[in-house]
Amino acid sequence: MIALAVYGVVGGVSADPAAPSATSTEIEFGSEVVDIGPRPGQQAPEIEVETYTGDGVFTLSDHLGHPVVINFWYPSCAGCRIEKPFITAAHEKFKDQGIVF
Repeated sequence: MIALAVYGVVGGVSADPAAPSATSTEIEFGSEVVDIGPRPGQQAPEIEVETYTGDGVFTLSDHLGHPVVINFWYPSCAGCRIEKPFITAAHEKFKDQGIVF
């Protein structure tokens, strides 16, 4: 989902009327309504992971107050390889605006 949000920033945004609004946390999935995420204003859970380069630890709470894009991927994932240029382009475009990638 994060990659799709980044694609929307770097690429084009779908005008799909069925797409959830920016404040919606529920989507229709078949005959069910599924809660897809946190409520507006809700703080994200703490995340602490080793960086992919292995030279440190990323701690989400160190970036409180800044938008953060986190993408979990692995090199042999075809979809991950496809989305990487979009995420890299978004990083280059927004890195000086306080968005953490």
